[in-house]
Amino acid sequence: MFRETLSDAFEFSVSHKSRLFQITFLPVLVGLAFDSIPPELTIGWLNLAENIVKSIFLTIIAVNVHRLVLLGNDSVPKWGRIKAEKIERRFILYYLAILLLANSAFFVISWLGFLTILFELTLAMIICRLSLIFPAIASGQPETFSLAWDKTSQKTWYMFGVVSAVPLLLMLFMMISSVLEPPVWPFRVLSYLVFIFGLVTLSMAYRKLNERYEEKISNKEHE
Repeated sequence: MFRETLSDAFEFSVSHKSRLFQITFLPVLVGLAFDSIPPELTIGWLNLAENIVKSIFLTIIAVNVHRLVLLGNDSVPKWGRIKAEKIERRFILYYLAILLLANSAFFVISWLGFLTILFELTLAMIICRLSLIFPAIASGQPETFSLAWDKTSQKTWYMFGVVSAVPLLLMLFMMISSVLEPPVWPFRVLSYLVFIFGLVTLSMAYRKLNERYEEKISNKEHE
């Protein structure tokens, strides 16, 4: 199932590359502009403001991509959604909830000594399962953390792979390439491409797990 999901995501990304470029161009451009700001210029509140703005534009990218994959071309304007509307605000709200969960858990985990790695892995798997809520929000579905948890039942490792596999490969590639000290810009662009592909992959996973869940509910109703 994981291999099929990656294959579907790759095929979609290739066949819709022009549309993906079009709906993500403006927010990615803004993100690259912020990435080019020297760190010494973003200190204290300026750094916080920068992170907030970048989070908003990353949310806009995510909503555009999820809607394109799940709802089709007509669900996204020509140059994508560029305003933080109701869907985007709900998306950010749930993102902050997961961020709060992660930060709180890491604070507790830091006191666990040798058990830290085990609990970090457990937390990562929980977050990966809950991440299924984001494609649902982007497509306007009434999703909750509880429902996302039910839909990913017995698919923990699958979701872990969907959410983390591509970023981990990118990190490995960047670690190896850092020895050669390549130009920074190509890697910044590559990071956005990986982010977009990860969103497509998550959308494909949502579609598959949602169909599986609906089939499960239907079978129960006919029993």
